Order: sequence, then structure tokens, then C-alpha cells
Amino acid sequence: MIVFIIISSLPILIIFYFIDLFESNPNSQQTFVEKYSNNLKELEGKSFFCYNNRKDSKNYIEKNLIPFLPKNVEIIYLNGKEIDSSFDKEFISQAFYNFEEYQRFPHLFKIKNGQIEEKSINNSFYNWMNLKHSKNILMDQIHLFIKS
Repeated sequence: MIVFIIISSLPILIIFYFIDLFESNPNSQQTFVEKYSNNLKELEGKSFFCYNNRKDSKNYIEKNLIPFLPKNVEIIYLNGKEIDSSFDKEFISQAFYNFEEYQRFPHLFKIKNGQIEEKSINNSFYNWMNLKHSKNILMDQIHLFIKS
């Protein structure tokens, strides 16, 4: 009998849970979506190069790659979980969260037609750094992504 009462009241409890969730702060989700959308519009056409604090690559990237990136590419450094950028950190964090290969840095992303397009260049970068493959392959990949 008790099991029946619990099971039959479960849909009502779920409904009350969602009502409470939306009533507790109804504008926060809407505000975030609007802010995110505004950031997409504001940054339309921008390209970003993202890298992290991985010990074996951070200095190499800063010395051997960043100076050779196109001047219009914005740099975002992820120091652990802390985002070092002049752009809205909440927006950048959400963009990272939506990456398919979030853990695969270095990473490129751009905003085109109100959407984020992203690409990990992890394999090309480490092939260049560790296996001494041609830097041109990596740079071509970067330029192709930015122009497409």
C-alpha cells in the first residue's frame, strides 16, 4: 500500500520540483541565454586560439606559435580552471563546455553566423612539437580553419 502511494505521488512531486526550480529564479536562465546570444553577436567573425597550462607545451606555444598566429586571432589562456581573457569569462566558459573535444588543447574556435565552430589542433601541434613534423602543416590547418 505504501509503495502504491509513493509511486502514485511521484509525478506530482516531479511537477512541484520543476515549478519550484523555475519560480525560484525565473530570469536567471533567460538572462544567461540573452547574454550569451549578445556575446555571439558582438564577437561575430572573431577567431580564437585557446591553450592551457600543460607544462610540456605552455612555454613552447608562447615562444614558437603565438607570435606567428594571424594578428586577428584572439588568445585565450586556460590556467587550470581559471580563464585568462579580456572576454566575458562566463561566455568563454560556456563555449569551452560546448566543445566536442574540450580536453584536447590547443584549440581553435570562431564565431560565424551566430554559431561557434571549433577544432582541436592537439594532434597537429604535438606532432610538430614532439615529432618535429613541419610547422607548415599546423599553420596551414590554423589558417584554413580561420578562413573557412
